[in-house]
Amino acid sequence: MIKSGFLCLALWMGWAVGIPDAWALTPDEIRSEIRGQMSQRHPGPTGPFWDRLGVEALPVVRQMYQETKSSYEKSWLIDGLSHFSDPSVGEILRNDAEKEQNPVMKKKLLSAYVQSQGDAALGFIEPHLSSSDPHIRKALARAIRDHVSPDQAAPILARFKANEKEDWVLRTLEEKKDPGLNRRKRLEVAENAGGAPKRPGPVLLKPLTEKELVGDWTGIEVSPKRSGSAKVSFTKSEDPKQPQWKVELKSPKGPKRTYLQPEFEWSTFQTAQEHWLEIRIKQEDTVFLARKPAKK
Repeated sequence: MIKSGFLCLALWMGWAVGIPDAWALTPDEIRSEIRGQMSQRHPGPTGPFWDRLGVEALPVVRQMYQETKSSYEKSWLIDGLSHFSDPSVGEILRNDAEKEQNPVMKKKLLSAYVQSQGDAALGFIEPHLSSSDPHIRKALARAIRDHVSPDQAAPILARFKANEKEDWVLRTLEEKKDPGLNRRKRLEVAENAGGAPKRPGPVLLKPLTEKELVGDWTGIEVSPKRSGSAKVSFTKSEDPKQPQWKVELKSPKGPKRTYLQPEFEWSTFQTAQEHWLEIRIKQEDTVFLARKPAKK
């Protein structure tokens, strides 16, 4: 038996536009997605990939990083870890950076630590700005510029610029930031906050008036016997002695059916972009759900 319009909403969204795969992935599926991405010869920008996997990917990325012996995989997974601000990620990146001897991997770990932990990384990172390796100095200066709050980064970078001897290192700080660098902020998981950061709720549309509800609606019909696209003519009787609302339901594979109150119940709700109408035919255990985009 169909209990809720929100169940139908889920069915409609899955039927009409596809269910976003990030919610439904199991740990094994996340692992498979990551391995598939790593196997590409020339992978594209990885930020959108980690965004799509969402916060559920963090335990999988962390485990894969700790299990692998491949330098290539480690390098790729370090990038993945850098997109999460969980304290456990910072601990892994900091500890491995301290003991890493390969300068390329050390640079990557230190930069990822700054990207992951932001301002909290400064106590550990600042001494490395005096590294004998100019590539490490360059990477860390850029990471501080891009991922640390301006009031914290400004005095550190001012001292760095005053002491840095390599002009090519200094020139990199004058290059523009990538506007997508902080997309990971949408995926933060802070243990001390008890989960993902709070986000402002959507601004919902105003409810439709009764006059605006009247008319043809197109959506789906769901019942134990049938499901698929359908149209409804939703009208209101002007005769006070007659039922207030009337529904004519039309589907491609069946005759038109007419219902009068109280043979059905109806309700509406709205999101930030669309109005929704739900009609429940009681005896048939049928739900019709349709959406109407907001007028421009």
